[in-house]
Amino acid sequence: MSTWFITGASRGIGQEFVRQLLGRGDTVFAAVRTLASAKIQLQEYEKLSPGKLHLIQLDVSDMTSISVAAQSVKQSLKVLKLNLIKVSVSTRYETE
Repeated sequence: MSTWFITGASRGIGQEFVRQLLGRGDTVFAAVRTLASAKIQLQEYEKLSPGKLHLIQLDVSDMTSISVAAQSVKQSLKVLKLNLIKVSVSTRYETE
């Protein structure tokens, strides 16, 4: 079994990664911007592998949030060895 850290875990591809990985028994640290909505969106996946889904609040544009999330993961693991999946959407904005 592997341990995964997935950003963008509450929607789209990230959410599907969470479902697939929990379905095979892996441990998943699911990084989300808003814990309240993520709990609702991901609660059914917890049943796939009870105790192996860890929701982590993370805003990747905020260094304090990144530090807090990293510390939370570090405290939860005996050995810091995990796989990372970074899911994001890049939107091009033009300014005048």
